Amino acid sequence: MTDDGEGGDPVCWLGALCPECGAMPSEGTDRCWRCGAERPDERRGDEAT
Repeated sequence: MTDDGEGGDPVCWLGALCPECGAMPSEGTDRCWRCGAERPDERRGDEAT
């Protein structure tokens, strides 16, 4: 095993996936690009004001 500094993302993306179809949503949108399901507010990628 080598320690070359490469690796995957340090976070789990599972919570960001669409709860209906599992697609990775686009940033700043409130609906899934694949199935149209509404995304939870905290996963939209924009600031709540």
